[in-house]
Amino acid sequence: MDNSQKSATAASTWRYRAFISYSHEDTAWAHWLHRALEHYVVPLQVRADIHGISLYNGRITPIFLDQAELAAAGDLNVEVRAALDQSQVLIVIASPAAERSPKVAEEIIYFKGRKAPRTVLALIVGGRPSAAMRGLPENLECFPVSLRFELDSAGTSTGNPAEPLAADVREGRSRRQALLKLVAGILGISFDALARRDIQRRNRRLAFVASFAAFGMLVTSALALAAWLAREEANQQRSRAEAEAQASRVTMEFLTAIFEAPTPEKALGRPVSARDLLDLGAKRLQTDLQQTPDIGRRLAVTIGRAYRSIGAYDRAQPLLEGAVAAYDALPKSGGRDQANALAELGDLYRYQAKPADAARILKRAIAIENTLPSAHRSISAWLSLARAEIDLNQRVDALSDLDDAARELKNQSNAGRDRVRLLSYYALLYQADGNYKKSIDYNKQALALSRQLFGADSPDVLGVLAALAVNYNNAGEIKAAAEYYNQEISISESIYGPEHPIVSTLLMGYAINQAEQERYAVAEPLFRRVLAMREKIFGPENINTAYALDNLAAMFIDVGRFSEALPLLQRSEAIYEHAEGPKHPDVAFALNEQSQALLKMNRPAEARAQAVRALGINEEARGDEHPLVARSLLRVAEADLAEHKYPLAVAELERGIKIADLTWHDSYFRMQFFLEDYAKALNGVGRREEAKAVLNRLDQLRAADAQKK
Repeated sequence: MDNSQKSATAASTWRYRAFISYSHEDTAWAHWLHRALEHYVVPLQVRADIHGISLYNGRITPIFLDQAELAAAGDLNVEVRAALDQSQVLIVIASPAAERSPKVAEEIIYFKGRKAPRTVLALIVGGRPSAAMRGLPENLECFPVSLRFELDSAGTSTGNPAEPLAADVREGRSRRQALLKLVAGILGISFDALARRDIQRRNRRLAFVASFAAFGMLVTSALALAAWLAREEANQQRSRAEAEAQASRVTMEFLTAIFEAPTPEKALGRPVSARDLLDLGAKRLQTDLQQTPDIGRRLAVTIGRAYRSIGAYDRAQPLLEGAVAAYDALPKSGGRDQANALAELGDLYRYQAKPADAARILKRAIAIENTLPSAHRSISAWLSLARAEIDLNQRVDALSDLDDAARELKNQSNAGRDRVRLLSYYALLYQADGNYKKSIDYNKQALALSRQLFGADSPDVLGVLAALAVNYNNAGEIKAAAEYYNQEISISESIYGPEHPIVSTLLMGYAINQAEQERYAVAEPLFRRVLAMREKIFGPENINTAYALDNLAAMFIDVGRFSEALPLLQRSEAIYEHAEGPKHPDVAFALNEQSQALLKMNRPAEARAQAVRALGINEEARGDEHPLVARSLLRVAEADLAEHKYPLAVAELERGIKIADLTWHDSYFRMQFFLEDYAKALNGVGRREEAKAVLNRLDQLRAADAQKK
């Protein structure tokens, strides 16, 4: 019998699927978790992939909770030990009360001391994990010592950090997602896979309930409606034909008037631009179409979309907001035109770096789309909502919306541009998770399809080239990224001109690429040009401007101009906190860069404080194994090295390298600083042979990198 068979056999013999350990102060949470786990039904598609775990009617049961299972027991201590012996998983209700509880500590020590390999999970209901390392008061610690560290055979902490899988139900976090994370841990499957199936099942249930409720009504009214519909259809077809003919005639007259207006004598010899025509059209909307408001609303959306496409967001906003308000004021709202108006306004908010506003509007658009026949739906709103949710770090929701869009696409025969967007947004989602290889694969599919559909130099191809350049840059393949940057900048300036937001974005990427190749004389004027463009286009307090500030500051740090970098980073941090809240990953980025500048200015205590803040934000927003968490750990360790706190630095770097290796294990460019600092820390604690091994690995990466070049 091989190891996997032994594991499956052992798993099938557990009496309890999980043992819940908790302090009496957390009794309410323990009872909630007990009920939630025992009532949760595992989706059918997930059950097919589970081996070695028996389910009772699809449920994970029984779950051990002392009051629920042993109310009449004589010797609680004996019974609890027996239950721990017979439990597959231990779930600790983590809180400051649990950290202080001798009972919880004893249960963890006993469970970890059993020989069979089993899983320890945690549900955080209060406090903070690793509070002391984050510079927080120790009484906020929620993980008991026996949970935070590995134990020896005597049940004593070894000092080596343990990393239990933890779900989180503290204020503002989803209980449903926490439950799914624990279920995935019990079943030994991917959280993403379980979450996706759970969402699909819930959607199907809602659809079934809605359709079943409607069924009775439809049956009773179908016969009466049939005759009426047959009679009305002929009238409606005649009315629609007359309305469309009138709309076409009025629209043609309106557009003809716009194009005839800027005559040579009125233009005074100046070339007439598309912006001039749009300005004239927007002005005449107020006077020419008062007798045909339905056509006026449609044209307002069309002109608003055109303004947005040329980067004139300030002109697009009142038109699109006015159109949406006009549709809302109608006695009967809904329909294709209103959905289009909402989708365009949501897209505008997204381009203005207002993802929360965008998501709110786009959800309204989707609600209307769902009322339309499948063949008449546009998936644009689903795609735009997923893009906004990626910006908001709502990755599970974004994945669900992208999957919904993929299903809708099956009903549409002529949706090539939407297919390119779908592939590109899947790529962006994996990029946000630090999975650059998978992201690049999706980008390449999107690039091939885009070139096939639209030609080599189209705006659609441009967007995919930009994404590929960013992904290669993030993956450390700098020269490959530069090739894509050069292609995209040439195409973008020929399409949009030199002062467009899209051009500023592409120039920013190229400037970063040049700085990473230490071509600072090329990079600095590019960074300054982008900052000036964004302050002009978006304003000085916009997120897009903050991104430009961050990147110029990062270059100043690279060339040793730390006192110039720090105020730029402080300005960007203030913009992020105001626009996105104090716990957004963008705030963490600015804090990490401030930490680096402060350290170089010989202010290590301030540097560590900023890095610890950044670490807490990234862990909360991204999870414990994201590359951004590794970078924050590197910054904390660098501050500790500066003050010769070598044991702390060793622990921080070991955790950081473990995370970094998941993505960058063969990248000298990304691993260099982790390994150099780790060798310093090991030497600082006298582990010189291990330090030599680390430096040997660095030499091997350097040699492999040189061979690639």
